Amino acid sequence: MTLLPGRRFAWALLAAVLGALVVGGVGSAAGLGYPSDSAVPLRGSGSGPVVVVGVPGLEWTDITPEDTPTLDGWRREGATGVLVVRGAHPLTCAADGWLTLGAGQRAAADLPGGGAGVCGPQGITLEEGTPLPGWETWLERTAARPLDAQLGTLADALATGGSGCVSAYGPLAAVGAADPVGEVRDVGPSLPEWDGRLSECSVHLVDGATGLADPETIADEGAAPAALDAELARVSAAWPEDTVVVVAGLSDTGTTPALRAVLVTGYEGPAGMLGSTSTRQWGMVATPDLTATVLTLAGATAGDGLPDAVAGQPVSVLDRGAAERLDRDLGVAAAASMVQQLAGPVLGALLVVFLAALVLAVRRSRTGAAVVATAAAAIPVSTFLAGLLPWWRPDSWVVAGVLLGLVILLWSALITAVAWSGPWRRTVVGPPAVVSAVTVAVLSLDVVWGGRLGLIGLLGVQPVVAGRFYGMGNVGFGIVAAAVLLLAAFLAAALGRGRTAAVVVLVLGAAVAVVDGWPGWGADFGGVPAILVSAGLLSLAAAGVRLTPLRFLLIGAAAAAVSTVLMVLDWLRPPEQRTHLGAFAQDVVDGTAWTVVLRKLDNSLGILVHYPVSWVAVLLLAAVVWGLARPDSPPGRLLAPLWQVPMLYAGSLALVVCWVIGWGLNDSGIAIVGIGLAIVVATLLAVRLRLDPGTGDPAHR
Repeated sequence: MTLLPGRRFAWALLAAVLGALVVGGVGSAAGLGYPSDSAVPLRGSGSGPVVVVGVPGLEWTDITPEDTPTLDGWRREGATGVLVVRGAHPLTCAADGWLTLGAGQRAAADLPGGGAGVCGPQGITLEEGTPLPGWETWLERTAARPLDAQLGTLADALATGGSGCVSAYGPLAAVGAADPVGEVRDVGPSLPEWDGRLSECSVHLVDGATGLADPETIADEGAAPAALDAELARVSAAWPEDTVVVVAGLSDTGTTPALRAVLVTGYEGPAGMLGSTSTRQWGMVATPDLTATVLTLAGATAGDGLPDAVAGQPVSVLDRGAAERLDRDLGVAAAASMVQQLAGPVLGALLVVFLAALVLAVRRSRTGAAVVATAAAAIPVSTFLAGLLPWWRPDSWVVAGVLLGLVILLWSALITAVAWSGPWRRTVVGPPAVVSAVTVAVLSLDVVWGGRLGLIGLLGVQPVVAGRFYGMGNVGFGIVAAAVLLLAAFLAAALGRGRTAAVVVLVLGAAVAVVDGWPGWGADFGGVPAILVSAGLLSLAAAGVRLTPLRFLLIGAAAAAVSTVLMVLDWLRPPEQRTHLGAFAQDVVDGTAWTVVLRKLDNSLGILVHYPVSWVAVLLLAAVVWGLARPDSPPGRLLAPLWQVPMLYAGSLALVVCWVIGWGLNDSGIAIVGIGLAIVVATLLAVRLRLDPGTGDPAHR
């Protein structure tokens, strides 16, 4: 069995990967990602009122021409999208949603009936002129959280900006209308008792649930859409013609977090899809974006701009037809909400399938078992490609989960067929190298073109929990980093040690670093130094140059410099266009960067505390380090046969360095380690099954 493919294969694979990245860059420049030149900011008349109707659990499937003609009409003539309602907890109950709207940042009221994984009935006693009951407790709990939410920002900004006040119609709406001390200036009746006449305030928050149905029904299933639609038709008849209306499912119901429906009507401009620079996804906005939009519509940002406490950005509208928007809204809401719940069961089922297939295959043929291992290594990229097929169409979650699993297996089979179809299949590292190349190309293209596959992928950014909406997430980076370092090691081995191999390693590492760290693409700070340092170390090994402390420090300094340059470039853009990188640079300037660091540290340590299974990745990483450092140790003897493949030992060291740096610089960095180990184990198993018995000497490999 030949270990390595020829140089022609190496050059062809390198050209394919770099060619894909060039195509991605050209497509991005042509407007395939976010933003779009045809989008326009959402603007009102400048003098009309703004009405926000908050509806617990509102989904696009609730709005139909037959049952909700008013809402359906507003949908057709206005701008629509899905709303990320995530507050301070994974499940956002009614009061939490209103409090987040009022703060412009993720928050939670922690009222009875909320938290503990279920949203029950929530009520609040409201007395005009007195602080909301429990407000001091909410302030204390908010201050203890690392999100730095400032309760009452909406009301305070309207008052201090001289643009008016905010009225509340219904007790829960008062939570969003309260000022920083918990007082609500103007309180109106609940929706069923309201005649629709608006007060003199410029902004009006309407509780779209209280009084329309039994509280238990609202808590479990959301407000009855038909009853709400009838009430909105009645009261909106009394509103001025230039009223801008926002209808939003501000919170979850029951036990399942999901993306909710949001629509805006009455503004000046075309009908279309909503988007914001905070999500950088057309058809998706978050609750803090609504806060920013309301303040902008009310004229409260004309002077000093948005308050620093508001985490969102004003929304824009991309001209699109009603049918296309509805199909997109339904698809994104269903897919993103489903993957949040299906990730564990589907990935667990796939693990069982591959373990069973591996056991059966290894009894018959080591080559057959290597094919199975190669297919397993293709699973991560296949979870992204699955988004190209509408697996989320079935109403049943069970059927959708089965269909998703089958689609992932289909893509894995196709990639494996390509990997084992050419003459390179007769070499040990040929098929794994092809899978690694496909993985790097697909995930990089998705990030450069806006991240739509990652948005609805099992291993994507998971927008329901509001961790990230675009760019390179930690799991995605873990996949790409493992794939590109394996690919670099394989290509360097095929080319033979020397300057050429070292340059190839650096080119691959630099290309992925640009994709990962460029503000308009990956917008990831922690991944850039991790990939650059590890690629730099691997390039030294490829060149046959000994690593010294000085060389290590120089590589680290260069990686830090590149990361800083990318961050500063983003910071130099206007505030509304900045990504995570520029926002952090501004935090450094303001002296508040420590709050971001503490939040990331809290998240990183919290994963180890709240998810004990994450310790499996920690223990496996420790075993790998032990095996690399001590060849005579049990894990060292297990790994020894792999060192027959040139550059694989150096590649393994580079992977460990990447994982350690990535873990330290990211809030959920253990995910980088976990998914990276999964890919590397499958890939190295595919290699090991085709090797002759024997051992390799790490010092010479």
